Amino acid sequence: MSTVARPVGTLQRPNPRAHLWVDVGACLPHRFPDLDCHACADACPVDTLNVGEDGPIAGDDCLNCGRCTAQCPTGALAVPGLKTETAEFTSDAAVRIDCWRVPAEASPAGTLRVPCHGGLRTTQLLALARESGDAPVHLLDRGGCADCPASDARDSPAQRAVAEVNHWLERMEVPADNRVRMTPHPCSQPLLPTIPDPEARRPVSRRGFFRALQGAATHALERAETDRTETVGEPYPVDGHARIHARERSLFLAEIARLSRRTGARFPSAELFPRIRVTQDCCNENLCAALCPTAALQPYQDGAEAGIRLDAAACIGCGACESACPHGALTLGPGTTDDHTPRWQEPTRHRLRSCSECETAFADHGETPDDALPVCPACARSHDFARAGFETLFRASGAFAR
Repeated sequence: MSTVARPVGTLQRPNPRAHLWVDVGACLPHRFPDLDCHACADACPVDTLNVGEDGPIAGDDCLNCGRCTAQCPTGALAVPGLKTETAEFTSDAAVRIDCWRVPAEASPAGTLRVPCHGGLRTTQLLALARESGDAPVHLLDRGGCADCPASDARDSPAQRAVAEVNHWLERMEVPADNRVRMTPHPCSQPLLPTIPDPEARRPVSRRGFFRALQGAATHALERAETDRTETVGEPYPVDGHARIHARERSLFLAEIARLSRRTGARFPSAELFPRIRVTQDCCNENLCAALCPTAALQPYQDGAEAGIRLDAAACIGCGACESACPHGALTLGPGTTDDHTPRWQEPTRHRLRSCSECETAFADHGETPDDALPVCPACARSHDFARAGFETLFRASGAFAR
């Protein structure tokens, strides 16, 4: 599977005092207000992030921990320090990750320092495990998560991400010695009370890390932080449907595909690709495809037949297609237990006929005999409405009573 992430678009600050940035072109609630996406707000440990039609709004209590960025399904959020470029890793050295609350001089040499372990995305941890060769990945547990304002539990905020990453590493037959670990490592110096300002950190210059993942995002973010502007970058060009590229989804699938090629394990399509099912109630009105935020669902026409196709790799499971169908004909669910779920799915294929009244092409389910005049659903509804009105006005009044 070959995946290329789109470049970053327009970055804006949801709060002038915070170091959190939003790529408004990739924010689901900003671009599609009817979608009830609040993954970033749910992840905020201090409940200072809210989501409205204009996208995320951060309060003055923002910790710059980046935990919201790790949960955004489209990669619309960014925090300085979580996109640090570091050196390429070799198979003879373990990868260590420390948080900024640890004084820089207390981190082991060559350690990757990030604002908070909870801000590391699944794709980043998978990339670390892949790039580290045969070495493990250590998230250094300094014992400070219990009283850290960026943690809403006594455990590390990265605990769930580590468990998810190790599930997929095991699924891809990666040896246990090459997985991600929470490693106790008491600090000899007192930890800082809060995550320090990004401008005061000491960056570790190690080129190459996440370069493939970041593209222009790192440079735009660095420029934004340097200039301290409210907006930076230019809107990225969108396709004709003005859809959002599911960046994180694409990167995750690309990492699993790379691990599959590396270990020889079978790509788990049945677990990663959703299944779309459509009943005979579908009228091929294509509202589901028109409202799909990632263009995963697309209409097609093949001669005298038409329907919808699903690119399961671009589907983020938001449910917009199910909500859009006025007939309740469409359901989206997890893949089956079969060994293979196709990426491209074609759940409908309708015969197209021309309406004898309005000449509009419509999907015929085969209910109209070939020798009968075809009538599209809109005209059929008009007939039903007229018939119902006639009965209401005349039959109910007894005008046609015998």
